[in-house]
Amino acid sequence: TRAAQERLAALRERPPQIPDRTRRASPRLAELREPQPLDDAGVAAHLDPGTLLVAYSIGSERTVAFALEAGQGKELQGYLIAAGEDELRRRIGDWRKRAQASPPGPRFQAEARALYELLLGPLAEPIGRAQRLVISADGPVHALPYAALADERAFLAESKPLAFVSSGTVNARQAVARGQR
Repeated sequence: TRAAQERLAALRERPPQIPDRTRRASPRLAELREPQPLDDAGVAAHLDPGTLLVAYSIGSERTVAFALEAGQGKELQGYLIAAGEDELRRRIGDWRKRAQASPPGPRFQAEARALYELLLGPLAEPIGRAQRLVISADGPVHALPYAALADERAFLAESKPLAFVSSGTVNARQAVARGQR
């Protein structure tokens, strides 16, 4: 009916009130269900000293790796990676299959170094300064065993402690919940 269509149109035009009601009634539940994203400074302030947050945004043709160091006044840096979703999905999938061989062969080692260079090489400076890495993956890099990536010296797990989070905001909320910051 026409009245129902008008009512539906009016509801679509009005901003949703449920998130606001939820936030007022139960702020903790609202924060879990619909966390408000923090800005760079808010995320950096909740990173432990010496920590580098690396977050990926995978595109169809290219990827951007974002790096944020702990501390006040730190700015988010972006690094362009010349590989998109399909290429990363294929390479990571092939590499994971090679990892299942016992022992992994020379192609595994070569690809461990190549993937390190592709995905972490552009961030060499901030990684070099960091004592630990916190990684927020996207798309096919969720399946990447970062610990097995290798630079010319060692596997990543041998040189830096690693942690994984769904986002910088979630990492900050967890730090607050633990009473760390």
